[in-house]
Amino acid sequence: MNKGFTLLELTIGIGLLAGIVLLLSSFGFNIFESQILFTKTLNAQQEAQQTIAIMIPEIRAMRPSANGSYPILKTASNSFEFYSDANGDGSVIQINYYLDSEILKKSVVEPIGFPPVYNQDNAKIKEVIHNVVASSSPIFYYYGQAYIGTEEPLAYPINILDVRAIEMKIAVDPKIPNSKSPLIFSAKATARNLR
Repeated sequence: MNKGFTLLELTIGIGLLAGIVLLLSSFGFNIFESQILFTKTLNAQQEAQQTIAIMIPEIRAMRPSANGSYPILKTASNSFEFYSDANGDGSVIQINYYLDSEILKKSVVEPIGFPPVYNQDNAKIKEVIHNVVASSSPIFYYYGQAYIGTEEPLAYPINILDVRAIEMKIAVDPKIPNSKSPLIFSAKATARNLR
């Protein structure tokens, strides 16, 4: 009696082993791909939530500038510029959130000199939210004095003296293949010193 494997048994064994290796590598690739998609989604959520968490106190702390200018400088559909003492140190900074291509950016200008001047050449610009979906809908909505939560936003052009509350609605595409709907983030804030 011969001991060992026949050519047929060896071929079947190698085929089964190759099938198992292929199945395991495919499973590993799917896990790796899922992890990448999860990371992209998580990064998009973190950027938006961190920006909103910073922006809300800044809006609530809006106040006249160091040189006496009105707290709001500019209200536009994709940008909002204002003065704020967000960190409560008594220094009123100029803040501008604006959309530049697919990136929401934040510009901060500290006052310098006496009388205080806000020099745009000294602006510190930071990218805060990436992959913003360009759409016909505004990012910023502005509400008037009668706002209690259900009113329609003010119509453009907006008189800055009428603004009492600001809402940000932003759509972010985490760049996931075959994803048809962006992630939507929104928040509203009422400025304490504009009431």
